[in-house]
Amino acid sequence: MVNHQNVDASAIEEFFSPGSVRRHTADHHQVLDVDGVCDRLLSSSYAPPAGHPDHEPMLAGLRTLVQRHGEDGAIRFEYRTEVYLGRFAP
Repeated sequence: MVNHQNVDASAIEEFFSPGSVRRHTADHHQVLDVDGVCDRLLSSSYAPPAGHPDHEPMLAGLRTLVQRHGEDGAIRFEYRTEVYLGRFAP
């Protein structure tokens, strides 16, 4: 089961209060061809595994999306990583 929790900056600041927090970001990307996109999806714990009735239709749909919307047979994934460095007050 996947449990994604979004924690905003104010919750992080409150956690370290009365200490201090600094936020750093890094932008990066990944360019994947259709096989790479499929592999990336299949590495996710929530993707239907081989043998599941939705497995092959899911991959077929993903291949169609990459062919329709990709450039030169590839998709560019944009990422922004946020890192918070906090210090508790003494």
